[in-house]
Amino acid sequence: MKLLHCRLSSVRRHRELTLAFDPGLTLITGANETGKSSLVEALHRTLFLRATATGAPVQRMRSLQHPGHPQVDLQFQARGREWALQKRFSGQSGTTSLKGTGEAARLGSEAEEHLATLLGVEEIVGSRQAGRVLPSRWAHLWVMQGEAGKDLLQLGGEYYDLHGLIEQLEQRADAALQSPLDQQLHRQLEQLVSSSLTSRGTRHQSRLWQSEQAVEERRLQLDAATANLERYEQASAELDAIEDKHRQLEQFQRPRLEAERQRLVALQQQQDKALAERKGLEQQLIPMQQQQSQLAMQQRNLRQTKESLQRQQTQLKQVDVELHRLCETINKAEETVKNARRNRDQSEAERSALEQQGQRLRRLEEHNQLQERLRHLIQQRQHQQAWQQELVDITKALAGLTAPTQEELNTLKDQHRQLEAVKVRLEAMASVVTLERSDQEVRLDDESLATGESQRRSSTFSLSIGKNVRVRISPGGGAGLGELCQDRQALQDAIETSLKTWQATSLEELDGRCQKRMQLLTRESLLKQQRSSAGTEEGLEKDEQTLRQRLRDLDEELTDEELTTVDPSLPEPSTSRNGDTLQQQLAHCRSRYRQVKDEGQKAQQGLQELEQRFATVRNAHQALQLKREGLLAETRSLHQQEQTMIRDHGDGTVLTETLRQLTDQIEQLRSKLSAFADTAGNDDDQPPNAASQLAKLRQEEQAMQTQLQNLSAERGGLLERCRSLGKGDPYAVTEESRTLLHQAEQDHQDEAMQVRAHQHLLELFDTARSDLSSRYTAPISDGITSYLTPLLRNPDDACALNYAAKDGLKDLSLQRDGLTLPFTALSGGMKEQLNAALRLAIADALRSGHDNCLPILFDDAFTNTDPERLQTVLAMLRKAVDRGLQVIVLSCDGRPYCEIADAVVTLG
Repeated sequence: MKLLHCRLSSVRRHRELTLAFDPGLTLITGANETGKSSLVEALHRTLFLRATATGAPVQRMRSLQHPGHPQVDLQFQARGREWALQKRFSGQSGTTSLKGTGEAARLGSEAEEHLATLLGVEEIVGSRQAGRVLPSRWAHLWVMQGEAGKDLLQLGGEYYDLHGLIEQLEQRADAALQSPLDQQLHRQLEQLVSSSLTSRGTRHQSRLWQSEQAVEERRLQLDAATANLERYEQASAELDAIEDKHRQLEQFQRPRLEAERQRLVALQQQQDKALAERKGLEQQLIPMQQQQSQLAMQQRNLRQTKESLQRQQTQLKQVDVELHRLCETINKAEETVKNARRNRDQSEAERSALEQQGQRLRRLEEHNQLQERLRHLIQQRQHQQAWQQELVDITKALAGLTAPTQEELNTLKDQHRQLEAVKVRLEAMASVVTLERSDQEVRLDDESLATGESQRRSSTFSLSIGKNVRVRISPGGGAGLGELCQDRQALQDAIETSLKTWQATSLEELDGRCQKRMQLLTRESLLKQQRSSAGTEEGLEKDEQTLRQRLRDLDEELTDEELTTVDPSLPEPSTSRNGDTLQQQLAHCRSRYRQVKDEGQKAQQGLQELEQRFATVRNAHQALQLKREGLLAETRSLHQQEQTMIRDHGDGTVLTETLRQLTDQIEQLRSKLSAFADTAGNDDDQPPNAASQLAKLRQEEQAMQTQLQNLSAERGGLLERCRSLGKGDPYAVTEESRTLLHQAEQDHQDEAMQVRAHQHLLELFDTARSDLSSRYTAPISDGITSYLTPLLRNPDDACALNYAAKDGLKDLSLQRDGLTLPFTALSGGMKEQLNAALRLAIADALRSGHDNCLPILFDDAFTNTDPERLQTVLAMLRKAVDRGLQVIVLSCDGRPYCEIADAVVTLG
């Protein structure tokens, strides 16, 4: 399908607008508010909205400046014919007319239905569907203003004609994507799964849900029966335990407590008598024990002091030995540090010399580079002069070239085609007159006609037979013959007038002039770009002066001996031998500098480590000195403390003897106390405090009486509870509930297994369809990648997308540098470019079902694309035209698109 011509009347700001679309790339440009978007919306509504529609879509077409209802005339080519479509949007009185070449016009609903067939859509939408359906029509082909950055695949399959795309891809593939039987099976599996499951779980009131509820109900019954049985068994066990406990208290505990109470009363009387005598012995024992403790502590302190003094003397000897060893280590470390400092100073001196040599070599290298850049600038200035002269020649050639504009040439070509069509129609209406035999003279237009002679006439002619018979014959009945002759003459006059105007002898000559002018304009644009990229003459001259000044500065810095390796002549470059020698010297100097620098750093690092170790040894020596002084001080202090203790309490022998005598006295008193305790008590195991035991015994008797009362009350309650719980045989009820639960669980497992089988079959079916459909995403992704190839960095970069049987095409992404970038992670400009490539690839796949051509339109679709990448976008659009697509671009700034446009329309 191709758009050929359109005419708008009373549409928004357009009172009357007529324009033609080129089969290739048509550029429609103009400033803001010149009606570009209004033109796009009017064409879109003409193709897909009924003329009788009402509401916002029609109201937005109405003009507030010009009277009348919106009317659009559109000529397009589809199904091998040219069609003329006219729509007048005036509500219920709106009119539609569709006329194909050689056919009668279709009107009203018939025209709308046939238009839908030509466009490959279900129907031309009316007022009710306009808000919902109209934006999705041709959304993959026409990029409306502001929609270029949105992910087309996320909008849904109706936005990019998924059904038609699948049909075209199936025709290319080896096997169909899905047969009608597959679709029927898929729908049945979906119904079976959806009848039991939802996205949130089991469907309410389904058989699976009912089996789950039955299992839950049986489980609750079993839990209740089990709990009742457990309560019954627990109550029985508690009753038995209470009976045993009550019997034990009456038969054993009560008699034992009574006997114990009588024994403790007798014991208390004996203990009261012996208590007074025992207190006297204890009063004598306490002072002697205190004196014994003091003497033992003094003996222990004296022994510890002697042991500490011996340890301190031992440590002092060890410290003296370590100090001697550290002094020898310090002397050796001082000599090692001196040698390391000497090596570091030598490396630093060599590094400084190499650094100066490197600076001199770099100045020489810069001198050679500046000379080379100066020669390059001279060549650039020569190229600038040559380009300027060529531009002057092109300007003269353009001034002397007489050629029409592209629109005038197209008009002349149309007139020529119309003339050929008129001639064909005249030739089709021509008549042939043949004289087979006659006995009289026959004249054709006053010229004799011989027997057997044939003549062809395409205009009215006279036939005379004899003297009295004259017949006037009009070919084709004479209808329209005069008009055709007039049209032929008018077209011939118009063509001759145009050829005289442009001083040409043929249409081919004018076409050649136009092509030559286009070539000259293209060469002129290329030369201007080259001049612009190379820089201005003033800039080049200024750069040359800067380079010459820097060369003079370097000449002053370098000595004559250093400049011997530099060729001072500018026209010819320096000899490669000198340049190679300088590079080798500089590389050797840099290598040696890095080596010496590394050695110096290692020497410095080694010196630092040695100094750190030397400082560590010195610190250890000082620490040992301090430790020795501390040990000497502690030794003197311990010796004085020992002498003081001997003077006050005697030496160890005296303390030991005194402590032995005191211990013997204490043992004698303890023996008396022990003998007194044995005499006062009759039983060794009897506790000494009978009064406390009696109080405790009385508490036990009261507790036992309270426990007996509580047990009697609990026994009555448990008897009643056991009678209540044992009425319905809890064992039988529990077993019956368990059997019913097992049956319900078996039914639920069978139903769940069937649902899982259906679900698994549906998943396998979807997986198989998705795996099969992967072969159909390849043409689209390959098409996108082929359009995006100039924008991709690496050969492995590509576009990727997926296909799902339910959702269609989805997950548009870009694989770049080994990473997968989703559409949402791309920049605004890259989203526009990827979307454009996607639409071109889809249109490329769909065009075989539309006479191998589809119109694709971009309304300010590359506003976020930078100028460098816009050149690649132009190449992408040109590739689409070369593949057979019709491209229409609307832009406020049409200058970048002019070089690739086949036709340019400027709106004022």
